[in-house]
Amino acid sequence: MRSNRILFLVEVSIFIALALLLDILPLSFEIWAQGGSISFAMIPVFIVAFRWGLKGGLVSHGEYYRLQQEQRMF
Repeated sequence: MRSNRILFLVEVSIFIALALLLDILPLSFEIWAQGGSISFAMIPVFIVAFRWGLKGGLVSHGEYYRLQQEQRMF
């Protein structure tokens, strides 16, 4: 039970770091005429959500958004 929780935290941390790295690189492309775009930084968040379900998706997205906002402050 405890090792499963540690595995969850480690995977979320690694995938969030990958998402932040992909967010720094300019790898998004615009596909809609009104200015919408898709960023490759969300792919690791989707992978965590697929592997760990709703809990993994909410935690990874929340942490990604929090770290992204902190990064933009500095």
